[in-house]
This record gives sequence, C-alpha cells and structure tokens, in this order.
Amino acid sequence: MILAGRINANIMQAIGQIAETEWNSGLAEVIAYRDAVLVAQRRLCAYCKRRVYRNEVGFRELDHILPKAQNPRKKLNGVRASSNDKKYRRHTTGYPQFMYNPENLVIACKRCNGFKGSYDALADRSQYPVNYPALSNQFEWIHPYHDEWSLHIKLVATFLYAAVDASPKGTAVIHACGLDKAEELTKRLFEDYVDESEELVDGMMALIHSREPFDTREAAERFARVYGKDPEAIRTCLIDLQAAKAGGSEVLARALDTVSIELGEAGRAILPVAVAAAQGDGAVV
Repeated sequence: MILAGRINANIMQAIGQIAETEWNSGLAEVIAYRDAVLVAQRRLCAYCKRRVYRNEVGFRELDHILPKAQNPRKKLNGVRASSNDKKYRRHTTGYPQFMYNPENLVIACKRCNGFKGSYDALADRSQYPVNYPALSNQFEWIHPYHDEWSLHIKLVATFLYAAVDASPKGTAVIHACGLDKAEELTKRLFEDYVDESEELVDGMMALIHSREPFDTREAAERFARVYGKDPEAIRTCLIDLQAAKAGGSEVLARALDTVSIELGEAGRAILPVAVAAAQGDGAVV
C-alpha cells in the first residue's frame, strides 16, 4: 500500500503551510492530517505493520522519515554525517527544512519510532537536498509514499520479519526498527495481547492462553495504564487465572467469574471459546 494519492490534497496542503513557530500537535490541521494518515495506513504502523490500537500518544506517533534535527546535538562530525556507511546512519545533520513536509510524516508505533530514532534514510547523504526527495531511489529504505512494503518485507510464520529477495530497503527498515531482535519481537507480541482487546478480562484471558512467556508485573502495569485499574489487583488476578488454567476448563471458568467480579468486568460472556479450549503453554514469572 503506497500512501501517495490516499490522503486528501487539502489536508496535505494545510499541514505544509504551517509555520515552524506555529506548529503544535493540538492544531486542527495537524490533528486532521494525523487522523487521515492513520486511516490511509489502515491503522497500521508504517514500518512493522502492527495494528495501532488507539489513536493516542503512547500507541501512535507522528514520525519524521528524514530526521528533523541534528544528532548528536554537539560535536557533529561532518564526515560521518555525510557518509552512506550503515554504522553512521544515526549521525546526521538533520533536515529541519522538511520538518513539516507532509510526505515526510507518517504514523509509526511507539516502538518503531523509538528504535528508528535519528536514523537517516536519505540514499546519498553526500549531497544535501534543497528540495524534498521525490523518488523512491533517493531513499535507502522503504518510503511509504513511494514504496510498496510487501515488495520489500514479508512476515514469516506469525511474527518474524524477513527481507523479500534480500531487499536492501527491507533490510534497512528491519534493522533500524529492531525487527530482527527476538527479545523485541516478543515484547511487541506481548503488547498485542494487552492492547488489542477492548475489554480488560478478554485481554487477560488471551494473554494466559498465549504461548509466549510474560512477566506478570509488566503485564499488570500495562493493563493498568490502558484500562485504569489497580496494577496489583490485576497482577493477582493474572496469577490466579494462570494457576486455575492448569486445573482445566471448569476450574478456570470459576476463577474467571471471580476475577471478573473483582475487576468490575462481570455481567457478560467472556471468551467462552477460549475457556472451553483451555489450551496454550503461556508461562509467567
């Protein structure tokens, strides 16, 4: 899915006309653009294609494809900043002139944006651009306005990323966004179990039936942030559900009723299929 042509031209024009001194994430033009990009991206992160479950800070971020500022802030090395060597890609002069260019802004999940940081994806950094690059070959990684993600990256099994035909663009995104790190991928998968459900107990049940190990304290704290509940109460319930799971579906169903009442989530059918199946090897610590 290429973003070019998928966003209303008036919205694109409006954000491009915002002066640097006036930029604010609360501006109507910025909000309209962010919402339009999220819809155009089908609520998926531009880099890892994981679902952005909530249109809120902490779940989605407006990312600058070409970094907006110099890094490092002090002692910039001109040779490194103009080098195309992979190891110097995060050493950059930055491109403040493109900070508000709409084609330089996409929606990314918090993890991808955090890993990407100041990564400079300009293909040839020896030539400092006056105008925003308009062609795919002017970027050394996947540019959402010019490149089809699926032609460069594929998902192997459930959650492993691989470059299609050793694509340099795909390889660059995978490495820069931490998509080649097993521990990072496990954390992202764990977050999916927490964030994808609209109901707390549903999310907890999905988590304990997963085959991925998880830390109950970390899980409880994240659930608490999402659903506004007490993290210690959630952690106790997670431990109780995990213990009940070992006793079979009937024991788990009774524990589920108790947990639902304690967390104020009672009064509705909660994952009956998952309860009946009572499968999975999720381990907790």
